[in-house]
Amino acid sequence: RSGSEGNASEAMISARMRMRKAVAALGDQFAGPVIDICCFLKGLEHVERERGWKQRTARHVLAQGLARLAKHDPRATKRIAR
Repeated sequence: RSGSEGNASEAMISARMRMRKAVAALGDQFAGPVIDICCFLKGLEHVERERGWKQRTARHVLAQGLARLAKHDPRATKRIAR
């Protein structure tokens, strides 16, 4: 195994661990919608239709989920603000 393969594997494992911790910090209520919107790039209206939510509910859920993520990793908000 070459050095670059080892580094890539370590980076993948590290990223997977960070993702698991972030999902755990979101909790069951927020993880699904935040992942749908931020990772799968589903629109807010699409998520609302899928989940049978009232209009603008996804926006509030996303805001609350992102606030939880900011508490989980305050460094992330500094990286985004740049």
